[in-house]
Amino acid sequence: MPRDLIMFRKFYEDSGDTAAWQELYSQLSEEDKEELMDLVSRPVAEIKTSEIPHKFEKIMPYYFLKTGSQASVKHSKEMAKQISFDDVFAMLDDELKDD
Repeated sequence: MPRDLIMFRKFYEDSGDTAAWQELYSQLSEEDKEELMDLVSRPVAEIKTSEIPHKFEKIMPYYFLKTGSQASVKHSKEMAKQISFDDVFAMLDDELKDD
């Protein structure tokens, strides 16, 4: 399950994004699930520059919810105030480089 769906569980359950992701995920074969996990385990920059297999085009946006690819997140004031672990690590990395 995508990290933000876990971290902001109530929000995504209420918005319907969790159920939508679960439906898409349940339609994948075991082999496809393994391939998806290999893909989403890569660094974000690598994923964003990789060619995404057609069979994952509908499910991949759920792994980038902070980018506003889902309408419920894009229009949410609540989520605009929250940051993901990726954001925190990026900020920490920038601060360490400045020191």
